[in-house]
Amino acid sequence: MKLDPWASDRIKDYARLRDQFGLGTLTPDAGGLPEGTLFRRSIVFAHRGWDLFGRALADGKPTALMTGLMPSGKMHLGHKMLLDQVITYQRLGTDVFIAVADLEAAATRNVPLDACREFAVEEYLRHYIALGLKPCQFYFQSERLQVQRLAHQLSHKVNWSKLEALYGFSNSTSLAHANAPLLQAGDILHPQLEEFGGPRPTLVPVGVDQDPHLRLTRDLAAAMRMVRCRQAKDGRVGAFAPPADGVEKLLKDASKLCRKLGFKKQELNVNYGALYLDDAGAADVEYIDAALAHVDASHGGFGFVSPSSTYHRLMLGLTGGKMASSEPDTAIFLADSSSEAKRKVKRAQTTGGQTVEEHRKTGGTPLECPVFELYAYHLMDDDSRLKEIHDGCADGSWFCGECKALAGDLLGEFLEGHQSRLAEAN
Repeated sequence: MKLDPWASDRIKDYARLRDQFGLGTLTPDAGGLPEGTLFRRSIVFAHRGWDLFGRALADGKPTALMTGLMPSGKMHLGHKMLLDQVITYQRLGTDVFIAVADLEAAATRNVPLDACREFAVEEYLRHYIALGLKPCQFYFQSERLQVQRLAHQLSHKVNWSKLEALYGFSNSTSLAHANAPLLQAGDILHPQLEEFGGPRPTLVPVGVDQDPHLRLTRDLAAAMRMVRCRQAKDGRVGAFAPPADGVEKLLKDASKLCRKLGFKKQELNVNYGALYLDDAGAADVEYIDAALAHVDASHGGFGFVSPSSTYHRLMLGLTGGKMASSEPDTAIFLADSSSEAKRKVKRAQTTGGQTVEEHRKTGGTPLECPVFELYAYHLMDDDSRLKEIHDGCADGSWFCGECKALAGDLLGEFLEGHQSRLAEAN
């Protein structure tokens, strides 16, 4: 199975994907996980490094969230699913950063920068405000010099072989396209620069097809650190720093911090650049490493805390493939009229029987149906009512026609209300 941030196909087996790429399972009872349909229904289903972010969120400590938008297609319900998460975290006090990936759009989709600006404001920012987003850091890659400079600094820590392995780049890949992942890494890490709030747990909620960016950025965050906590080959946990001037002072400051954290059984070996913490275990590594970020920063390092990420399922297109802005009949756009949305739903591909008799006999497969996804992801907060629809579809007592009619009505109500708020957002 392959993940391509710019052109992933429909994903059919999320459990296999999760296991293949080493993602953690995100269950509704995970510590610090917000309430909401996307979380309790495991539509947001996997993670990297959630425990660190979840603990900070639950404890009321400073956190940041980084997301972005590609200004090259109209906003649809798949995009709304991400904004629903962003707004949830913003209401919990998380600092929100939203990048308009105009440089990436120019590099990978040949969209002029001026067109990116107009499209981002008219087609995305207005909808974001109407959906409930409050003031935050909303910026353009082409105008945020800190991101561009950071991308350049990060480029010293990655080679072509790694980009080729992560993204499938080839000899025909343009350098502008190859630079796009480094800009993404700069976007993700720059909220931890001192001028934007300093080192703190940062969450990047994404569709699972974007995971290559997170793998790269987590590796780069670690590579930029002067001192890190990890488990050595012999199983001992410690803080480690490469040989350099000032390493003894760096490790002694790390020792003081670790004692405050409760890890007092220590062995300092300056020649090896090691501070062993013999009362720490593998489960403590992430927590200690995040705390050491502040020591790193105090010695002139970046002090990046490895970013956390959550992954949501990708919405099915109404015609059966992937929902895409470039194929209007696959998606419900937030600018669609109520009548247009109902037309699309009425024509949607479903999994029920071809005839009434066949459907009564075999039922449908709701978890593979794009109309059922409209209910589960956006239209129905009531879990018991959703279960009735699911079970009725599966046992053949709830027919596709009435299912589409109800979904069309609920969708029409949502769009009319949203577009009324959109007029106010202007």
